[in-house]
Amino acid sequence: PQLSSSSQLIIRLDGSEVSRGQTTQVSLNNINRGTHSLSAEIIDKSGNSLSSDTSTFTIHRPTAK
Repeated sequence: PQLSSSSQLIIRLDGSEVSRGQTTQVSLNNINRGTHSLSAEIIDKSGNSLSSDTSTFTIHRPTAK
């Protein structure tokens, strides 16, 4: 869904900000193997948190032998 014009979406991977703005889509590349956390937070123009959520995922990459 669209964000209100005065809100921003912040996306963080493992606590580091990877995206901020009005877009609700982000692409992440070259994430290392292992368990990671991805969080999304909507803030208003004053920086107050309106909503947030975090998800944990694990990346497995097979190794050629």
